[in-house]
Amino acid sequence: MRYTLHERLGAGGQGEVWRARDPQRDVDIAVKILHPAAARIAVAWAALEREYAINSRLDHPRVLKVFAPEATQDALLLPMELASGGDLRRLRGAGYLSIVPVLLDVAQALVALAPKATPLPLPLTTIVTLTLTHTGNDVGPTSHEEAEGVSCVDAPPHASALMLM
Repeated sequence: MRYTLHERLGAGGQGEVWRARDPQRDVDIAVKILHPAAARIAVAWAALEREYAINSRLDHPRVLKVFAPEATQDALLLPMELASGGDLRRLRGAGYLSIVPVLLDVAQALVALAPKATPLPLPLTTIVTLTLTHTGNDVGPTSHEEAEGVSCVDAPPHASALMLM
């Protein structure tokens, strides 16, 4: 792997996200690392390619840039910009004045991107919940409760492309 892994930022049922150094770009990035079972490699690769394809059409300061997926002998990688906003878990239980600015940033990004994205089959509040959950320390919601009542199965394939910086 060409990246130097520095710190594990999160983990979920599908893999891990690491803070890493990209020597070719000379910048710190985040790398989603999946270790799918042999029978699921094609499905996992297709999901990473779909996330990259959708994200590459989006251009907004609050949406992370995702780079082309890569495969190594033992893992699938999705490199992306490193979010500078910090861990959103700090907002759990926080007061209104802490949460509203973050929700406004997410809403502004969604409004700006709506004409470019595939029509969203879920209400805006669901996407915001998925976005906030996805950008915490987890690689995505791993349980119904963690997603605040939203089932991961119902998430549109492009929900993970809408990541808050």
